[in-house]
Amino acid sequence: NYYNFQTIIYPDGKIKFQYNSMDNLSDADIGMENSSGTVGLSIPTTSTNDGKAVLIRPPAYWLSVITESGTIQPNASENLIVNFNSTNLDTGTYTAEIYIDSNDPDGKGISTIDVTLYVTNELIPTITLDSDSLEIEIFEDSINDEEYFTIYNTGTAQLDFSISDLDKEGWLTFEPDSGFVNPGESVSINLTIDSYGYTVGTYTKNLLIETNDPEYPTKNLICKMIVLPPTSINLSSFTASITPQGIILDWDIISNEAILGFNIYKSNNFENKRKIINNNLITNNYRFLDRTYNSETTYYWLEMIEANGTKSIFEPISILANAHLPSDYHLKQNYPNPFNPKTDIAYELPKNSYVKLNIYNTSGQLVRNLIDEDINAGYHNITWDGIDNAGNMVSSGIYIYTLNADGYYANKKMILLK
Repeated sequence: NYYNFQTIIYPDGKIKFQYNSMDNLSDADIGMENSSGTVGLSIPTTSTNDGKAVLIRPPAYWLSVITESGTIQPNASENLIVNFNSTNLDTGTYTAEIYIDSNDPDGKGISTIDVTLYVTNELIPTITLDSDSLEIEIFEDSINDEEYFTIYNTGTAQLDFSISDLDKEGWLTFEPDSGFVNPGESVSINLTIDSYGYTVGTYTKNLLIETNDPEYPTKNLICKMIVLPPTSINLSSFTASITPQGIILDWDIISNEAILGFNIYKSNNFENKRKIINNNLITNNYRFLDRTYNSETTYYWLEMIEANGTKSIFEPISILANAHLPSDYHLKQNYPNPFNPKTDIAYELPKNSYVKLNIYNTSGQLVRNLIDEDINAGYHNITWDGIDNAGNMVSSGIYIYTLNADGYYANKKMILLK
């Protein structure tokens, strides 16, 4: 009778058989079958003590465990990879348990992990960082522009983000400082660490990442700069001279270390971020020609890279080049041409001008707006990377670039050849 044996069917698909007594049976089969007896489920059991129950759980088809077995060494850990699949599931909440069987003798041979899946019609972005903190070692008066961190979007909607520096210290800059990440994609944030003016020690700053992730609207990234003592290197000379071709930089180094090469950094303001101006590492001589300069005071920094990867940057020099400004406007042919994927476009301005430099396809459609701003008089150069205004790589073909500057107009053709 129902006082002795019951079958309970739950809304989530579980079935429980529970009984009051088994009349002293040593074993029994508990199960169910259809009315004809052709389909059924039988569960042999030797747990026939009175007042017991058997619970049948339906499998969680939406959940799968990729790593089903393995070995973990002492004081180590292992990630459990789990896949969720909401295909053919109605909106709602789904629960399951993952059972882990191990050889742990301390009464923990079997452990369980509760799993919950929320299925919704709403598309939600989800931010994930590859790290919550960064530590960068750098020598005094050096630049490291090879560090980065990655923002992942593991959600189902576009992730918007913006990054701000809460501490406002100048040793760390980053780009881009805002943007978006499509579902299932990622973006790398490039970092530049500049230890110029910082003594040996550890410096910490906090980057705030704001997003449209409803669960994590803000994330913090802790960045540490560890400044190390400089190596035994001496810069015996570093000079700049103006020629009709451009500004020539010469230097001489005294060092007991093997030198891999040099980089030149440039800025029109001592306090502003400096940018590297050589396309490749300078290895064959101690001279560099800067063909782009303007009427303002220009600052140059020399960075040396040793064979072991150590970077050292030296005190800057400055030069005022307004005595050798161009006599007329001029748009030069891009170089290289044909190109893939980048090319440089040089132009000359005899005076401060509002400049527009655009790239068009042969149908006259605007492909990329490279410059649309006031530019100081001088010799200038800009690089086009083959990307259009929408951020897409353009196809092979002929493109036309135009220069408009205070009534001056010129255009030239270039070829992208992949």
